[in-house]
Amino acid sequence: NGDFSRNEIIIPESAHGTNPASAALGGYKTIEIPSNEHGTVNIDALQAALSENTAALMLTNPNTLGLFELEIQLIASMVHKAGGLLYYDGANLNALLGRSRPRDMGFDIMHYNVHKTFATPHGGGGPGAGPVGVVSKLESFLPAPIVIKTKSGFDLSTPKNTIGKVHGFYGNWLCLIKALAYILRLGDSGLSDASAKAVLNANYLGSKIQYEIPFRPFYHEFVASSGDQDAAEVAKRLLDYGVHPPTTKWPLIVPQALLVEPTESENKSTLDQIAASFNAVLNEDHSTLKSAPNSTASARIDQTTAARSPILSWHALDPSL
Repeated sequence: NGDFSRNEIIIPESAHGTNPASAALGGYKTIEIPSNEHGTVNIDALQAALSENTAALMLTNPNTLGLFELEIQLIASMVHKAGGLLYYDGANLNALLGRSRPRDMGFDIMHYNVHKTFATPHGGGGPGAGPVGVVSKLESFLPAPIVIKTKSGFDLSTPKNTIGKVHGFYGNWLCLIKALAYILRLGDSGLSDASAKAVLNANYLGSKIQYEIPFRPFYHEFVASSGDQDAAEVAKRLLDYGVHPPTTKWPLIVPQALLVEPTESENKSTLDQIAASFNAVLNEDHSTLKSAPNSTASARIDQTTAARSPILSWHALDPSL
């Protein structure tokens, strides 16, 4: 629209952690708004943050607490009325597969974490890929090139108002092929079943662990608090039980946060093992946690030195080089 004054991106504190970095990388000023007492978007805070400078609201739904934004249609209406766009972070899409569509909620832009939602699954490491989808009015601004379907097959095309090429176009193409194979193999019913299992597994595990979970009802993930225990030490101790530790101390809305997402791939036996491990750690003393991990190939590292004086290449360990 030629409206170049819109330089602010609104981000709820319960949104995905990379959102502020993405907005800053694009040259925008980020405006963080607090959550309400239920852990979802604070409508009053959103209204106060919206202005003629608002370019977009970046939202994860379900959010990082695993909660679905029940007022999403109102949120979309508010953002659009202010002249902004609604951006969907697809990090948690595996909670909604086959059940709802972000476009129907009012989103204008969305990126798919195909390495998370399709095939890896969450927590399986990289590489990653994040194709972006937009509503029709934004199609002409997509980065170039885009793939179009022709009478003879497919071809590459440059959108009329493209922002240009922003990265190596093909990206992690093996990741995309794996995602395509996963989608074709499961089909509509299989993808819907995967989301059902993701939500079921999270709720089953949440019912078994004894750590406090302050925000409910959740979907595919939940955030527990380790209370008087240091969340990072809990994570290190879980390694001794053969459990891949959860994300710790984030989101900040929960003190000593343990962000747990079992995914759709776990069965009841492994979920019971994970729950037993969490509960065992809960009842251990401070000295036990402080010395962990004890059974891993590498013991506890000096995180301060690692952060301040990182060794980024094996060459640094060879004095002859």
